[in-house]
Amino acid sequence: MGRNALPDAVKAAKGTLQPCRVNKNKPQVEAIPEGTKVGKIPAHLNKYGRIFYKDMFARLTEMGVLSENDLTGLELMASEYGVYIEAQHRLKAEGYVIEGTNKNGATYTMVSPWMNIAATKLKLLNGMMSKYGLNPSDRDKITTVNLTDDKDELESFLN
Repeated sequence: MGRNALPDAVKAAKGTLQPCRVNKNKPQVEAIPEGTKVGKIPAHLNKYGRIFYKDMFARLTEMGVLSENDLTGLELMASEYGVYIEAQHRLKAEGYVIEGTNKNGATYTMVSPWMNIAATKLKLLNGMMSKYGLNPSDRDKITTVNLTDDKDELESFLN
C-alpha cells in the first residue's frame, strides 16, 4: 500500500515540493465560507452524530476545506461517528465480555457484540475520510479533466 502522500502545502513548507510531481489537474472546489451557519442537520443522526456534524462543519469551514460536495460525506461520517460513540457507551456500561446462554441452558462468556460494531464503525469512518477527500493528502490524488483547456489547446494548434 505504501505511505500516504503529504499535502502539497506541507511539502512546500518543508521545502521538499517538486513542481514536476504536483497534480495540476486536482479538483478546484469552492469552499463554504468561514462563519457560515450549519444548515439543517440530518434528522436520522443520533445526538452524538449531531454534535459531530456541527463541530466538524465549523472546523472544516474554518480551515476552508469543506465544500458543498463534501456535505454528504460529512453526513455519513457523522452517522458512523454517532454509532461508534453509542457503541463505546454500551461497552462501558455492559463491559467488553458478556455472558450468553445456549439452547441447553449452559452459560458461556463471549466478546460483546458492541466490540465488533465499534471496530467496524471506526474502520468505515476512517475510510470515508479519505474516500471523500476530506484530508488534504487524498484530495491531492484526485484528478479532474478540464475540457475547456483541451479545446483551447486544439484551437491554438490549428491557428
